Amino acid sequence: MELESVNGELTQLFPPESESDDKSTWCSSVSRSCFGVSLATLSGLLYGLSTVFIVLAQNGGADSIQVTFTQNIFCIAFSAPVTAYLRHPVFDYSKEERILLMVISVVEVAGRISLFYAFRFGLAGNVTAITLGALPVLTPLFACIYNREPWKKADAINSVFNITGIVLIAGPSSTTDDISKEDNIAVLSILLSILSAAFFAIEAVATHSIPSVHVFVILLYVGAVGSVITFPMLFVGNLVTWHLSTMCWIYLLLEAFCYLLATIGFILALQRENPATVVLLSNIQICVAYIGDVLIFGKTVKLLQILGSVLILASSAIVACYTCVENRANIKTSQVKKTSRQRKDDVFSTRCQQDN
Repeated sequence: MELESVNGELTQLFPPESESDDKSTWCSSVSRSCFGVSLATLSGLLYGLSTVFIVLAQNGGADSIQVTFTQNIFCIAFSAPVTAYLRHPVFDYSKEERILLMVISVVEVAGRISLFYAFRFGLAGNVTAITLGALPVLTPLFACIYNREPWKKADAINSVFNITGIVLIAGPSSTTDDISKEDNIAVLSILLSILSAAFFAIEAVATHSIPSVHVFVILLYVGAVGSVITFPMLFVGNLVTWHLSTMCWIYLLLEAFCYLLATIGFILALQRENPATVVLLSNIQICVAYIGDVLIFGKTVKLLQILGSVLILASSAIVACYTCVENRANIKTSQVKKTSRQRKDDVFSTRCQQDN
């Protein structure tokens, strides 16, 4: 009798999960995933729009340093009040975390400057595709070196597809017998795109290494350190002119606003959905950049460049499917282990009752 009363009390304290609880949990997870998918798609569109506005501003006379400085100011203006309101610490971190925060800030600024100069020398669609194609190749490499993370099969497949896509996009400019000035500029754009991807890969690995630091604190560091780096560059010689048209200033503000919203949406999506899926959906910015090249700037996109971009998008889809299958297998394994433990507990409880 005592054992039955104890079991009754435990049942009241920890009631078993009903089918309605399972359904509510499933609905909650589905809605959370749908929200993450929507945010990832929206961030990709906003990144693509930011790219178009950057090229429009540069065509209007704005320099890449001005573009970067405007984005840094927007980051500070948004993240500073939010960080103060949420009362997140800004300086109370370990030495390693402070060093990584500085590394993230410096390489983020360097990556954006390289990317924006690449936009100046090449098609926005090509630059975006090469950068996003090189990023998944370099990130696992740096993670393997710094965090000793294993190189997975999905990383190898992704690397093959992305490298092939980059070769197809960059190939026509570098394989001609008569290399002209335009070809040299195209090669420079390719090199700057890969360099920006290397900077962004370092940033990704460093950010992954400090999960305890809030995203708005990271955004605040990026904006503050980036402003300190780029502000003196605004007054170096005749590098930057401040005599810009009204439309150019509007483009600068629009690109910074789109960049800020896209970054926030991308980070929030990563907190709700699988990273591979988020990257796949955010790669829609490649399509937006190519649409801008054709419709707004009147550029001609070659067939091989389109095929290369399709390969890069396909690699993200393959990785997303592989990761989904792997996660489902892990969930099934954990459920089997949980069921096995539950059966052992039931057998033990039944034997105790029979002994009594």
